[in-house]
Amino acid sequence: MKNYFYVMALAALLPAAQAALSFPEAAAAKEQAKAENKPALILWYGPEWQCDAPAIETAWNKVAADGLPVVLGQVNDRLGRKWSEREKVLGVNPYNAPLGFLYAPDGTFIACYERPVAKDAAAVESSVKASMELMPAFMELVKQAREQKGPAAAEAAGKALEMLPLEDANRHKELKDLISKQDPDNTTGYKTMFCVDHMAMYNEIGKLLKGGPDGKLKGAEQDFKAATEYVNKTLANPRLKPQQRQQWLAALAFLYREQFRATKDEAWKTKMLDCYNYMITLDADSEYGIGAKGYLLYWEKPDAK
Repeated sequence: MKNYFYVMALAALLPAAQAALSFPEAAAAKEQAKAENKPALILWYGPEWQCDAPAIETAWNKVAADGLPVVLGQVNDRLGRKWSEREKVLGVNPYNAPLGFLYAPDGTFIACYERPVAKDAAAVESSVKASMELMPAFMELVKQAREQKGPAAAEAAGKALEMLPLEDANRHKELKDLISKQDPDNTTGYKTMFCVDHMAMYNEIGKLLKGGPDGKLKGAEQDFKAATEYVNKTLANPRLKPQQRQQWLAALAFLYREQFRATKDEAWKTKMLDCYNYMITLDADSEYGIGAKGYLLYWEKPDAK
């Protein structure tokens, strides 16, 4: 309750917006976009609590004035709105306002424009134009994915996701769910590529190590062979993007580390360090790359076990 009154007091001190947006709410904008066969471009922001709301409104009014071939809408994120309501309206998980969301005329999620882009009219316009260029080919693959069954459907959905930046592909719940349902055995490779996040990956590895969902294997008795084969099968996928490959290399490093701890065989430690170095060469500045550098520093200590 104290936090609520603090936020309300802070909001009262914020400058009033000078160029309030007149865009319809997101649901109405999407309906209009469908009727007019245009993409919908939705801004999610919080004029009650964002100190830069006036600048955001000015930027998006300029986007409107410049006449992009889209239907503009907004999610005015008023204080007290539940997170689940945001997700329901936007159709994807929002993270940190302001964000711009682009949808195909039928409501299919296309792109999310992060805060640095969403605050700048020129950046919004440039990003939307780039997204609209890929939209016809993307939507053709989505159409194929929806119409087909089994691995063929998963293949089309996976190819569609490959067209998007990784962050947007990871947000695309419809296509990810379709891949998981139509290709549960991962014959196309797209399930582990797009549908197995960090925690799900380690959950599966944990089950394999223990000898199954009800397994009790511990220490050196763990089924390292099965778990390693699972990880290496994904790493053999040439379609993996660098950060996806880093995710699975982190899992392989974990398995080598556990084998080193269980057996005290230095060969496993060397393999683990090789994984971390490979992760750094792929992208030293990503979350995984930074983490790998930290692990290398730790394992270089004389007393590291």
